[in-house]
Amino acid sequence: MDLQTLVSNYSDFLYFYKKSYPNSIFHNSNVFHRDIQYVLTEYIRKKENKVLPVGKSEEMAFSLESELEKKGILKRLDHRSWVLQYPDFQTPKVEKK
Repeated sequence: MDLQTLVSNYSDFLYFYKKSYPNSIFHNSNVFHRDIQYVLTEYIRKKENKVLPVGKSEEMAFSLESELEKKGILKRLDHRSWVLQYPDFQTPKVEKK
C-alpha cells in the first residue's frame, strides 16, 4: 500500500484504529506516533496480508502523520504526539440529573 492510497482512505484507517482500540481514540484525544505506527502495521497486514518491516512502518507513519496534520485532522502537540480533530468520533454528552 502506498502513502497516497493510505492518505486518500484516511477515514478507513481511522475507523480501523477506532475498531481495534475503541477506548483510545476519540475526538480531541491525544494520539501518539508509536500507536499510529503499530495500527498502521496491523492495518496493512489485515488489508494486504503483508508484514511491514519496522523501518518502513515508521517511515510511513511519519508521512501519514504529516499528511493528516496538513488536512487538519491531527493538531501537533510535540514532535511525536497530536490531538485528533475528527468530530465523527465525538463521545456522546452525558446529562447530569
